[in-house]
Amino acid sequence: MNEKLEFVDLARDSLHSLYMPVEINNTKLEMLIDTGSPVTLLAENIIESLGVGLSDLSKVESTLSAADGNKMSIKGQIKVNLKIDQSQYRQNTIVTKLGKLKGIIGMDFLQNNKCDLKLSEAKLVIGQQTVKLRKHNNSTCARVKLWPDGKLGQTGIVKHTINTGTAKPVKVPPRRIPTALKPVVEKELDSMLRKGVI
Repeated sequence: MNEKLEFVDLARDSLHSLYMPVEINNTKLEMLIDTGSPVTLLAENIIESLGVGLSDLSKVESTLSAADGNKMSIKGQIKVNLKIDQSQYRQNTIVTKLGKLKGIIGMDFLQNNKCDLKLSEAKLVIGQQTVKLRKHNNSTCARVKLWPDGKLGQTGIVKHTINTGTAKPVKVPPRRIPTALKPVVEKELDSMLRKGVI
């Protein structure tokens, strides 16, 4: 295939997440601002660097679900002092696995401290204090292949099957194509035949 492929760069400004610089027990870290999380979370893998052991955590009776619907494994909860700029905020945090994230500022913190999130300015207003948030590009794929005709292609990399169990095929009689649409259908069929799709 000698056709030239084009690449489209996605608008990176639309792919940013906002992180707030905080300090816990003299350890500086950045926590994701997540209005979709009802609670504030800390990553299990950074607890020891904060001078807290897993044995210091109190038990949590409730369960949490991640954005993909899977249940999160909760290790416990602990109250910490979040130092943001020069102010301290006492915050209950739930400890769990967060992948690459160190922590998440959830709606409990944002509502309890009467925060206003200014997305266009990447700022968080906490009472009289304004905190500049940091933008992180969370795009894992910023380039997209665009075929010359702009249509999607066909791949054999992933095999897809649908288990129909013991269901029998449904026989449907053929339907006539409206006269006005016949040229369109023929053009698409010819195109698919040329490309080897069918």
